[in-house]
Amino acid sequence: MRLDPEELFRKLTMLETVAGVRPIKAGDVVTLPPKELTVTIDIKEDPEGARNVEFTHNAIFYGDIQVVLYIPEIPSTPEQAWPKFHFMECRTITRMKNEGRFNRYTITSVTTGDFEMDNRLTKYKLDVCRNCLGGYDYKGYRGKPQAVKDHIVSSFNIAKFFEEHREKFFSEFPTRPVRGTTYPLNWKDISLAYRQSRSWHCEKCGVNLESPCPSDLLHVHHKDGNKWNTAADNLIALCKLCHNEQHPNARLNVTEHERRIIEECRRADSEKAISAIAACRAAPPNYGS
Repeated sequence: MRLDPEELFRKLTMLETVAGVRPIKAGDVVTLPPKELTVTIDIKEDPEGARNVEFTHNAIFYGDIQVVLYIPEIPSTPEQAWPKFHFMECRTITRMKNEGRFNRYTITSVTTGDFEMDNRLTKYKLDVCRNCLGGYDYKGYRGKPQAVKDHIVSSFNIAKFFEEHREKFFSEFPTRPVRGTTYPLNWKDISLAYRQSRSWHCEKCGVNLESPCPSDLLHVHHKDGNKWNTAADNLIALCKLCHNEQHPNARLNVTEHERRIIEECRRADSEKAISAIAACRAAPPNYGS
């Protein structure tokens, strides 16, 4: 189908009139939204991109762009606290490094205070990390009364802070990729293969959840919290009850029916083990002839 340019422009003009939009003309001043850049560099996968990361003293820039870190995960329960964004290597970042969970963080140069989370449907307002404020003693944060501290948090402006404090605050760069989902696209295949390799047994309590048990009662947990780290030594098969224990601040939704199935399977396994031991004890030893 061929489009008549005159007809096309006529319809566009009509649409602009109906929508109340004035077309941009020569000489117009156009204001663009603030520049936002989300970057992640995996040294193994992108050695060229890694050369753009500048490490100096206690911080990191991506080229000339100053960045902040945050975990792009929405709380699963109302009781769970929302993540904070970090502008320096505070004690929270140090603890996450020591616990092997540093790569849960994403790096971004967004300065609006609105951050893209894993669901990608909308952006969310996040607060600045209080440990960063205390570590840097921003505006004398450490010695201020609680009400003043709360005001410093609520009024913190990333763009203004970067403009006034163009320094380098991070010594390492997390490699967590930014994706449209929390998990890799082939996570279902990875999870299935791993559970099959463990013969559908929970690696903590040992319960056997092979068919006819529902397959979703056995999960695959990431030890370091980074759902993109699918190395075998970072994975562990856990029944839903054991998996729930790994997330004290974000409990999984375990129904009473699911709990009953897992507990009945645990009892059945125990009874089989007891019967096998009793049978071994009752049978006379056979040393051969």
